[in-house]
Amino acid sequence: MKKLITTTGYGTTGSSVVTDLFKEFENVKSFGEYEFRWLFDIHGVRELEVALMELNNRQNSDYYIKMFIKYIHYISKSPVYAYYEKVFNKQFKKISMDFIENLIDVQWQGYWHQDVMNESLIKKFFYYLERFIQKKILNQKDSTAKFYKKNMYYSAPDKEKFLIKVKEYINKLISSINLREDCYVFDQLVPPENIDEFLKYFDNLKVIVVDRDPRDLYLLEKYEYQETWIPFEDVNKFIKWYKLIRLQKKSKEVLYVNFEDFIYKYEDTIEKVLNFTGVKKEWWKSPKKFFNPQISIQNTKKWLVYPQAKKEVELIEKELKEFLVDY
Repeated sequence: MKKLITTTGYGTTGSSVVTDLFKEFENVKSFGEYEFRWLFDIHGVRELEVALMELNNRQNSDYYIKMFIKYIHYISKSPVYAYYEKVFNKQFKKISMDFIENLIDVQWQGYWHQDVMNESLIKKFFYYLERFIQKKILNQKDSTAKFYKKNMYYSAPDKEKFLIKVKEYINKLISSINLREDCYVFDQLVPPENIDEFLKYFDNLKVIVVDRDPRDLYLLEKYEYQETWIPFEDVNKFIKWYKLIRLQKKSKEVLYVNFEDFIYKYEDTIEKVLNFTGVKKEWWKSPKKFFNPQISIQNTKKWLVYPQAKKEVELIEKELKEFLVDY
């Protein structure tokens, strides 16, 4: 069985330091260029589990199965997510569809109002045209559309069955990679929140969560990256956001490290990562080829580069002091 490692973070916190590091090892294959988020993305596997276990009824089941199928079709053909098919040897869509088909208990032709709501404008037009003709011209008051039909699904797996199917699904995907290395490293295979809910999908996954000093994160976003999914334009909103997304309970099965540790405590942090993952130090053949702390150090202590943000930095230091790196 292949050893599986994933790194994850809270967004721009430096999780790629781990995938870069493991590119320096033989007998390890790091897929560091890509984010494998399909387990926890919207309409992914975890949402399907919650839907079928906790939100299930005669129609909700149909909706979430359809959303999962639509999502799989999208990431299988989108140029942005082409790496799914590439890494899994053009088997990602097939194995994913086999997984959902094995979960479906009943399939038939029909529709309900959610189908109509999710349709394109042209299909909605023909649906409502048919209903208009039925009601206003043919006077069929209690009729239903005859020509508008969709695949409908119902699934009611118990929790044990669902987890067995997910593990089989993931194991088939991992087997499809079929590389000689004994260890595979993925970026963002699980989220940093509620990790225990994802660890149950695996038999041998090691998770490393990488965080970053909030001062650097704020300044990098405000003056360099400007990614709008982080509220960098208002420091008070940033502080609240930063704190809230770290309120989730930490897992005892996970290694938590700071990006700065890989730079200022390089040797000790590498040792900690290797001990946690079980990767052998003698496999480390190209130190600092892909992760060089002397280069990455430029992304630390950004308050020295942007003194104009002194007041904002002081506020972050006051409100987020438990997250600051002690240099």
